Amino acid sequence: MTDSEYAVRLYCLVFHKRSDDGDADIQGIFDALGKLPERERAALEKRYRGGKKFRQIGADFGLTAGRASEITNLAYLRFRQNYRTMSKSLIEEERVKDMQRLADIKDILNDVISEFIQKC
Repeated sequence: MTDSEYAVRLYCLVFHKRSDDGDADIQGIFDALGKLPERERAALEKRYRGGKKFRQIGADFGLTAGRASEITNLAYLRFRQNYRTMSKSLIEEERVKDMQRLADIKDILNDVISEFIQKC
């Protein structure tokens, strides 16, 4: 599985989608993964990239399947929170930029209307 395929798979898990519709933020996904502790990141990758069962993940780490499940699920929850928090920040930045663009357009339209009225 390529990095992009893995990122899209995680994106679909987070947003409960069957496909990403081309809107997955690949870099953002890897940034959110990078914030996880190494063991959690490795467990998540073994599960969702490697397709391993919890029994196999536990064996890789010298843990029980139950503990491997706990670590993997915790990693998923932390990843999801990291990604959603980062996404909200990006959305807010874009919203602020859009509001500024709208204010600029409003100023331009007001100028055009004023000029039109003066000519009439």
